[in-house]
Amino acid sequence: YAAARPLFAFTELGGTWRPFFGDDRVVLWLDRRTWLPLEWQVFPAPGRERNLWEQRFELPPEHPSRAVFEVRAVNVSREPPRPGTFRIEAGPDDVETEGVRRVPLASLAEEIGYEPVAPEAVDGLPLYQAVVPTEPAPATPDAVVTYASGLSWVKLAERRTEAGTGGGDGEPGGRAEGGAEAAAGPPFGPVSPLAEEVALPGGGVAYYEPATEEAGRRLLIHAEGTDLLLETNLPREELLRIAANLPVQGLPAPPSWFRGEGEGLRVSLEEAAARAGFVPLVPAALPEGYVLASVELLPGGDGPGGLEPGAGGGRPGGILLHIRPEDSVVGGAWIRVFQQPADELPPATAADVREVEVRGAAGRWSPERSQLEWLEAGLYLSVDAPGASLDDLLAVAASLEPLAASPGASAAPTPGEVPAGTPSGSSVPTPSGSPAAAAAEGA
Repeated sequence: YAAARPLFAFTELGGTWRPFFGDDRVVLWLDRRTWLPLEWQVFPAPGRERNLWEQRFELPPEHPSRAVFEVRAVNVSREPPRPGTFRIEAGPDDVETEGVRRVPLASLAEEIGYEPVAPEAVDGLPLYQAVVPTEPAPATPDAVVTYASGLSWVKLAERRTEAGTGGGDGEPGGRAEGGAEAAAGPPFGPVSPLAEEVALPGGGVAYYEPATEEAGRRLLIHAEGTDLLLETNLPREELLRIAANLPVQGLPAPPSWFRGEGEGLRVSLEEAAARAGFVPLVPAALPEGYVLASVELLPGGDGPGGLEPGAGGGRPGGILLHIRPEDSVVGGAWIRVFQQPADELPPATAADVREVEVRGAAGRWSPERSQLEWLEAGLYLSVDAPGASLDDLLAVAASLEPLAASPGASAAPTPGEVPAGTPSGSSVPTPSGSPAAAAAEGA
């Protein structure tokens, strides 16, 4: 259900009809020719976690073999709708709504004080509109240009910095002449740890985030003197091709963009191992369709929300792996693997905690947090994923293998290098790079 949730949006209009468990099984029938959803059914997931969930929502016992919800298409028309059914009348320019003002593309440069990256068409999509904020503010684009045709759309947001600024770690940057001073940090708000550094087809790098329930696929491009944010409902490959055709060269983003107050530093997996001072465990193979989006090096005593193994000075730093589906994170489908030197498990903070065996050692399972914890080889390890079952997390834990080269070794492993004990044909799912690593190499 967590992955199929967009099919159930209508159940939340005017009140939810009934709740569903994240692991409930959804059987979906599609029309072979048009891919139109024709029927879908929900079957309860088996297991104690589902039974406890039923009690919490005061539901009767629901057997996994019986569908508890069913939707069936009873009338489908392939005929074109009447003219004007979905037509939205174009309004005048210079209309203010929701904090932005629409302006003609021809006068956009005059409005923002510089010539924007705004082609007449993007990947065959014509220009729809250009808007500027009514009042400049931190993490707000100077302008957003939208291209659309039918149900396909691309938004191109831009925020300009003065030449030579904004490229260093923590540099505040600036605006074009006549604009407000830019705030320090990422130009469009915090960059998610699920953002993956990718190589653009024409050269350069960008930072890709898959679609969510609230936003389309996004691509952040940090270039000399300007920053761009592309958002679209087109496939990932088309988004990357659009970015490659823009007249900018993507550069590694400043490390400060990837860390906020109390958060870790985004680095490569090899740099995290070298700086943390221990050999981390990494998945020898990820679940199908998943990628390792980023690696964070956390300061001593810190851990991500809900994973903190203990507070206090002197505790060694930890490593946090962010793993997510390649194309969509609808339903919060991500996995975090945290590890840190420790001699004992931290005190349990969840009400419902159970003892389980993990990789031959005594561990702990918290259904409320979907979190698995255990000690191994002098490390505290934790795996958590929203809505994941115990079997799901045990499978991730079972796939962990030591990184091939130990910290301080003369040659660091390269992305894709096989760690010791990895089955033939498997590879370490290493991120394509990191801004911190790039900055270190440049220094």
